Amino acid sequence: MNIKIRICIAVVVLIATSMISCNAQKNEKNVPLITSSEVSPTERTETEAILTATISPIEEKTDVMIYSNYFEDEKNAGLFEGITTSSGSLNLNKSNLDVQSGKQALEITGTIPGAIFSSLEVTFDVGSLFGFQTLDLSTKTIRFSYFVPEDSPIDIIVLVVLSDTGQVSLKNFNTNQEGDVNSKNSWHDAEVNVSNIYKNADWAWSDLSDEESQKTIKNAEKIMIAAMRQNEGQSVKTSFLIDNLKWINNDVQQIVDQNENSETLRTYADRQGIMVSSTLLYDPSLFVDTFSDPWYRYTLATQFNMTSAGVPNPPAEKPDDISQIEFDYTLTNETLEFIDKNNLYLYGGTGGWHTGNPRWITDGTYEELKTFLDKKIESNLTHYKGKVLYWGVFNEILDSNGISLHNRQKKDINDVMYGTDWAPYGGRYSPYVDGDDTSLIEFAFAKARSVDPDAKLFLNEFGVEEFGTDRSNFFHNLVLDMKNRGVPIDGIGIQLHLMYPKSPAPGGTDNLSNVEKYLDRIDENVKQYAIDGFFVAFTEFECQIRLDDIDLSTQEGQDEYSRRQLKQAEIYAGIMKIVKENPNVAFINFWSVADRPQMSAYDWSGMEGQAENVHKFVYTDSFLFDKNYEPKPAYFAIMEELKE
Repeated sequence: MNIKIRICIAVVVLIATSMISCNAQKNEKNVPLITSSEVSPTERTETEAILTATISPIEEKTDVMIYSNYFEDEKNAGLFEGITTSSGSLNLNKSNLDVQSGKQALEITGTIPGAIFSSLEVTFDVGSLFGFQTLDLSTKTIRFSYFVPEDSPIDIIVLVVLSDTGQVSLKNFNTNQEGDVNSKNSWHDAEVNVSNIYKNADWAWSDLSDEESQKTIKNAEKIMIAAMRQNEGQSVKTSFLIDNLKWINNDVQQIVDQNENSETLRTYADRQGIMVSSTLLYDPSLFVDTFSDPWYRYTLATQFNMTSAGVPNPPAEKPDDISQIEFDYTLTNETLEFIDKNNLYLYGGTGGWHTGNPRWITDGTYEELKTFLDKKIESNLTHYKGKVLYWGVFNEILDSNGISLHNRQKKDINDVMYGTDWAPYGGRYSPYVDGDDTSLIEFAFAKARSVDPDAKLFLNEFGVEEFGTDRSNFFHNLVLDMKNRGVPIDGIGIQLHLMYPKSPAPGGTDNLSNVEKYLDRIDENVKQYAIDGFFVAFTEFECQIRLDDIDLSTQEGQDEYSRRQLKQAEIYAGIMKIVKENPNVAFINFWSVADRPQMSAYDWSGMEGQAENVHKFVYTDSFLFDKNYEPKPAYFAIMEELKE
């Protein structure tokens, strides 16, 4: 089969899984009024430069829906317009830099008195920055990065809003917790959902009434970031750094008015007839929740034309009658307006996976699992019928340790995940296969076809991308045999969780030592599947830059990081070239929009006790957009490939 499905329908979407965990600790409401003198002009140095902001167009100058300031522009050196401090001086620091945060940061330097609750501060004046007097922060999420030196007496960073009514401390971020992620002498990312604080009257401190505090938030004249001491001590000269200040309106639904002239990934993908997707996750009860992040939604809708359909989790406890399970689509339905307004295509995942199941499924009998699959697939495909173009019916049926199937015979007490809720019998065990009996998997495909005959059905797997390897050949023969026996399988999903250079993961391969050869073998494999009548989808694509083996505080380390970024871009562009040149590639899904915590396959920090058994990384540097949702070299490399 040599024809790529390129169907133009408006679809609706969601994904159910997890939640972003915030580095910032929630603090007690015990911080008093930030005391400072009248704002005075700051001292100037030759290294200081104008700080400019990127502001999205707005119909009336009464609000700023999207604002970003990375303290990078030096076109008019000598001015800090709208940004002041009464603490001492403002400078642009070029030596203490966070990864993915440009070439300089804003440094606030001054003498902090010895009295408790003394502070240094930087203030952003609404009138000077935007030309109107007040800004409505009650609808926004604010982000910024901060750094406090190790020997500094600063204990907390406080985000404060001021108006003629008074001032409100919105949230505190600790800097002095030993062993905590917010410890000093390293960069940290702060996020404040001001909308929730406003609605719930949940600010860190205010001596105003609730009504007056809300009025201050809604009519902000100034935004202050203060670095405060909570313990009495010596008066000392110190400093702190701020970078990546940005906010976005939480209530934006129709993100962008797409047109054929916009310079976005989505525009060029549409012109080529290519579906470029990124995963959307939504389940506040778990550890990743990208739908609740407005910057994630904004970038997804602006840059991608497809996303993922979430399905509800099975009940934690075994029901009395499995055939009568009721699935809760509340979270799914919450996303429908967003997806519909932004005209995104949709793919989904249902059926089965050998890990991550409630214990009653892990220990289920053949008939119990068949009943469960029957009910689950019936429910999911009926709910999305006519909306989902592609379904991943089963996921990762091959044994990760060899050329065979996960099955009931592979309980492994030596597996690093053995005994965890995620994989109580180890990662090689599957309740869905008994020996070589794949009849439950085949039943799932037949059931899916009967419920939605128009959707294309895929089997998703990892480690099968290269033509001619033993694992790839085994998988190819497996799906070809299924197809020849009448199993309604339309295509295969290829997972590509890569790391450059070689991953330190258990069993990590060095397949990127020759990138050109690696890409050629993937291309050959895709072409072979076309000959045999299969679609191919790149369902989970990322290429993470390994950062734990280089020192980013040195010029040598920064140069090596830049080199790795260019290699990452080469790999991304090479995969997109394969997608563009092979009509049987149905879509490509980037595993995340941006480098957010716990979004890489190599970041296990949110997965219960497994984090103690599997490697962790401080940074996730895998995707087209960095942690600040700024495009990376890989993004521009893909854009150039799509423009050709």
